[in-house]
Amino acid sequence: MRIASVAVAAWLAALTLAVSTGAVAYRELPDRADLKAMTLLTLVAGAVLAASCYVPGLMLIRRRTGKRLTALQAALATGAGLNVPAFLILAFLATRMNVFAPGEALWFASMFLMFGLAFGAGYARYCQPAA
Repeated sequence: MRIASVAVAAWLAALTLAVSTGAVAYRELPDRADLKAMTLLTLVAGAVLAASCYVPGLMLIRRRTGKRLTALQAALATGAGLNVPAFLILAFLATRMNVFAPGEALWFASMFLMFGLAFGAGYARYCQPAA
């Protein structure tokens, strides 16, 4: 239950960053359809990343090092290292499939970076057993 709470808090932080960045960059708030699509896309992608990359990766790192991860170590691991599959998929979609414009791909990459940083810090703080 703690991991789910951390994932939801990290997702909300990433969604807040996305909406505020879009509001600042485009000087307008997204309409209801854009907000719905952004919410659904980030929720599904965040759940997939958390379940397939973040949690197993952090557990593997902790098991290999044999000690409790600090918030900085876990945040950097999830933000930069364990987000590589998401960054590669976004790059592929932006360049080969023409799904995103380059700016949109960077925008989604920044959301996943924020999600990873927040998830890693939350995991280190609330989800690790004591060493």
